[in-house]
Amino acid sequence: MIEKGFNLSQSTISRKLKGMNIARKKLKLLPDIDSAERRFVRQRYTIEIKEIPDEKLFFLDETGFNLHTSGSYGYSPVHFPAIRKVSKSRRKNISMIALMSNKKIERYRLEEGVINAKAYLEFLKELFVNEIIKEGDTVICENLAFHHANEVSKYFLNPRLETLLANL
Repeated sequence: MIEKGFNLSQSTISRKLKGMNIARKKLKLLPDIDSAERRFVRQRYTIEIKEIPDEKLFFLDETGFNLHTSGSYGYSPVHFPAIRKVSKSRRKNISMIALMSNKKIERYRLEEGVINAKAYLEFLKELFVNEIIKEGDTVICENLAFHHANEVSKYFLNPRLETLLANL
């Protein structure tokens, strides 16, 4: 708009939007649909986990950190949620995979990029070699696609390790 002789400040834009009955608000995250069947599955899962002794129970999780994320506020008409569709970033992310007990983070690893089946399997093997998880332990992890990769599936079928895939 500057090329056409207009110079708009943030306050001018905000005032005009307010005059159009559009307000700035925190973006709303919509939860997954909760059904009676899902509640029943979660209840059964909870009962199963309660029976595992604390010293035998571990949680394996991975997460990514996008160091160049955008804000979580936006504009929308009053009484309507502010929603933003975002495209995948082309920049590198940092990912972390960690094994947690009920007392502490037992072991973690940082990776540049995403955690894939190969990195996941290397981390699992490292946990056994260093005897962080032992025969008879239960490891709970998410039900992600690469957990079903051929080599990872074989490792989860290991009779020394009880694995629960959280499919809640």
